[in-house]
Amino acid sequence: MRDELIEIFNRMAIGLLKKLLTHEGQLRKQENEWQATVDKLIEAQQDSAQERDRLEERIQTISQDFNNLKSHNYNLQNQNQETVQQLDEEKEKNVDTLHLKNIMASYFSTSNENEQQTLMRVVF
Repeated sequence: MRDELIEIFNRMAIGLLKKLLTHEGQLRKQENEWQATVDKLIEAQQDSAQERDRLEERIQTISQDFNNLKSHNYNLQNQNQETVQQLDEEKEKNVDTLHLKNIMASYFSTSNENEQQTLMRVVF
């Protein structure tokens, strides 16, 4: 009977040890999976931080380019206004050639002296 009790005790102990080993294996497996998940999260966070830094640099570059373009556009508008103003001044100074041509055509086509003198006063 004693041997039987020892045998039962041994089987129970072996069964418990097998269960303990199984649970330890499962625990290690879960711990490894947890560690892999944590490692992936850390890597993803680092990637996100790098991506954020890259995007911040890109935003800064685009902002600088935008400000440069605004400044260039402002300069071009000023130059355009100055050119238009110069052309308007030049236009005012120049003689209207079509009008002058019509006056000269009238002058040469008329034989009336009064009309010719009036046309000369218009020209000068």
